[in-house]
Amino acid sequence: LQSRGIQQLLVAGLVTSCCVLMSMHGAFSRGYSTILLEDCCGDRSVEKHQCAVRMYSDVVFKVTTLDALYPTWATHSCGDACAQNASVLSARTAA
Repeated sequence: LQSRGIQQLLVAGLVTSCCVLMSMHGAFSRGYSTILLEDCCGDRSVEKHQCAVRMYSDVVFKVTTLDALYPTWATHSCGDACAQNASVLSARTAA
């Protein structure tokens, strides 16, 4: 990434309180500006996800959403698949 001049990372994934958080810490400690796409992450419960975001936002990473970053993402070719995956994840974390 450094050899390509990349300075900022957008991060998304599962298990916000562990996998995502450790990735964010690793990037932050290497000098990258890190941004968490909150609506593209999930954890074993909504509470765990929200706790991890609250604890480290504005320290290790900034927080935004995919919609805020790319307001027209739903019209992109992957929009339907992304929306379907998000609804499946939401249903699983709510259970």
